[in-house]
Amino acid sequence: MRKIFSDVLGQVETDYVSIALINQAGQIFFLSSKPSIEHNLIEKNLWSFDGCYQPGFINQDQPKLWSVLPHLDCIETIKKYKQIKPGFVTGTPSPLKYDSYKAIFSFGLKRINPYIQNKSSTHCQKLLAMGKFALRRIQEYLTFPDKPPCITTKPKLTLIINNQVTYKHTSG
Repeated sequence: MRKIFSDVLGQVETDYVSIALINQAGQIFFLSSKPSIEHNLIEKNLWSFDGCYQPGFINQDQPKLWSVLPHLDCIETIKKYKQIKPGFVTGTPSPLKYDSYKAIFSFGLKRINPYIQNKSSTHCQKLLAMGKFALRRIQEYLTFPDKPPCITTKPKLTLIINNQVTYKHTSG
């Protein structure tokens, strides 16, 4: 996954990409170029207060800046772990429907980008395209935890030594 994220990072001046997938049972799966950010939010039980994962944001289709999201509580602590410690000056999440999931693509930047600040539709479309590209590539290598594994039968192996298959001798 590191290679997939490295293909996306740096494009359109992004320094961080996070993909949160919410399945129909309400379970959230995080995929991130900096998993320590999500780890801190989960470990400190802050993710449920983060405005990125609130129904009011998830159930609409417009990107917002991290700074204007309605966090339920712990605003300064969320900002500390999501923005200040990693060194991001701004970020933007974008929610959308992806297959059977609600997806939140979140991008962090270490420099102010006027296109992000103004939520330029062209720029936001580029960011979403990058996020979808990364997610499609990840799906080639990873089965999501709520999906059944692709391989359902055990592989069969036949041992051949010196081009000879050993046969079982039977009487009769």
